[in-house]
Amino acid sequence: GRQQRLPLHRNTNFRLSPTTGRAAARPNDQDSGGGNDHWDKQTFELICDEYGWIEVHHYPSGAKICRRRDDIENPVPTPAPTTLPPVAFPISPYAGRGDGVKDGDADVAEFTSPNDIAIARDGTAYVMESSLFRIRRITPNGQVSTIAGHTMEAGLQDGWGSQALFCTPTSGVVGSDNHLYVTDTYNQRIRKISPDGFVTSVAGTGEEGAKDGPAMEATMNCPAHIAALPDGRLVFADMDANTVRILDKDYSIIETLAGAHGSGLEDGPLSSAAFIRPHCLACDPQVPLVYVASFVSSADSRIRKIDLRSGVEGGGQVS
Repeated sequence: GRQQRLPLHRNTNFRLSPTTGRAAARPNDQDSGGGNDHWDKQTFELICDEYGWIEVHHYPSGAKICRRRDDIENPVPTPAPTTLPPVAFPISPYAGRGDGVKDGDADVAEFTSPNDIAIARDGTAYVMESSLFRIRRITPNGQVSTIAGHTMEAGLQDGWGSQALFCTPTSGVVGSDNHLYVTDTYNQRIRKISPDGFVTSVAGTGEEGAKDGPAMEATMNCPAHIAALPDGRLVFADMDANTVRILDKDYSIIETLAGAHGSGLEDGPLSSAAFIRPHCLACDPQVPLVYVASFVSSADSRIRKIDLRSGVEGGGQVS
């Protein structure tokens, strides 16, 4: 099943509404008005697979990954909702007991600043720990291991497991070929990790730029979040290039989808729309819609929609 990602700013909480039973986003630095018991501190991201919702938290006491679903003991697959889910069902720890680097059983494993999660079709979760330059794997039976990268050692090297090196692996998505595709932000590349842990570079020369074309000849400038369209193409936010770009189904050609003509906030056809430092994005799992979040200042914060459905004027529209 496909996952749905709701990108959140680092300093975003959820407050549980006693009247609506829904979660409302609110910045951490605002007073909750009567206690903080209902606030999850620094919830980085909320994503959905067919078994429910998974949250990434970072508390002062350490990082935790939680799975939230209707029936913890007997999960029943349900379609991914299009809005924040009801919160009247329980939240349980999924993996992690605090800051650290320990692998092992989910209830004793440790995480440090987990930044993003990608879910494979078999329920395996991949966690991008960007500040430790590594990718962790959580199996459906609750075993945590480091699948690629070496703790606290940044670099650029392909290879097996800990031999491979990254420089800020920010975001990941499982492609139609069941491989994990990771934006290696400060290496200016997209890396591919096989299910058994072999890492290769599939896009980017390592130089800063915005050149389209064959993936290994293309340049990028701080690729951030990445997501998959329903047809298998991958979309990523090229943050410092002020563009949203797309990798074809064969993962061999990169094209600029929107934002090719400079930074700005203009809506309209793909050919003229503009972005300012797009960072987070999510794709609708059913139809070709891309939601893009960018944050520069309070005046320039936006969530934009790119509509790629057939028949849309100009081949696509940004609004």
